[in-house]
Amino acid sequence: MNSYDWSKSVFNSLQVGILIVDADTKTIVDVNPAAALMVGLRREDIVGNSCSLFGCSSSKCPVIDLGLDVEDEVRVLVRRDGTKLYVSTTITSALWNNKRYLIENFVDITDFREKYEKDWQEVEKLLSNNIAEMKKMVLKDPASDTAQVKQDLHRALNMITGG
Repeated sequence: MNSYDWSKSVFNSLQVGILIVDADTKTIVDVNPAAALMVGLRREDIVGNSCSLFGCSSSKCPVIDLGLDVEDEVRVLVRRDGTKLYVSTTITSALWNNKRYLIENFVDITDFREKYEKDWQEVEKLLSNNIAEMKKMVLKDPASDTAQVKQDLHRALNMITGG
């Protein structure tokens, strides 16, 4: 197997979405199967399109036009069927045969983000409830349950810190 075939095999087997973009034209020149699956289109329907259709929502490219680095940025990727994926994306620049390309890779973090948001809502609820209980304790209300407050605060802290 020559080096091109090996590289293409690795590119196609990665479970991270990858778009390769011509930096001069901002046109997608290649996409791996994981990216096509995340977008919800076939490779043939992606290659040749502007990268703005599948990545940036801005009219200016953060890398080409603004000279910014894009690392671990969370974006919303709208799939063809209208569903949304949260992705963590990184864009780097590469030279090949004296031509500049942008390599965008992205990972679906939708499940992680939804769990985080659910956990955070639970933490906010626990803290809100316990603030009321703490106010009662400060007022020396004998009906307050300090053991439950301590237990809930401990649970909330564990959720925040991952402990």
